[in-house]
Amino acid sequence: MDTIKIGFSSESEPENITSDDDFLGTYKIITGTYSVPNNKSGNYMWVFSQRKIHYIKGTEDDDEIVAELSSGFRIPMTNLTDDMIKDGYFCYRSAAPILSGDIKFKIKFA
Repeated sequence: MDTIKIGFSSESEPENITSDDDFLGTYKIITGTYSVPNNKSGNYMWVFSQRKIHYIKGTEDDDEIVAELSSGFRIPMTNLTDDMIKDGYFCYRSAAPILSGDIKFKIKFA
């Protein structure tokens, strides 16, 4: 219960995504912030988490101050079905496509 997979893809449908896709990076579950690069505007942010997520919020710079909006993506993420589990992970996707750049955010686990 100590890893999370995060990445960006133009794919919007969960049936076309797996937790082993190349665009997903594996990160340690931490209490601080994450910074994940999005190389192309219009990609969706995908998160595969071993823990259920309460919310994801953008942060400003490298501190943990929560921003109202970050890089054009809606917060919280969308769990595509109630408690959707895919490949043994809770599966989440951003509600809207995201602008390119390094996306900095904090995850609050349920």
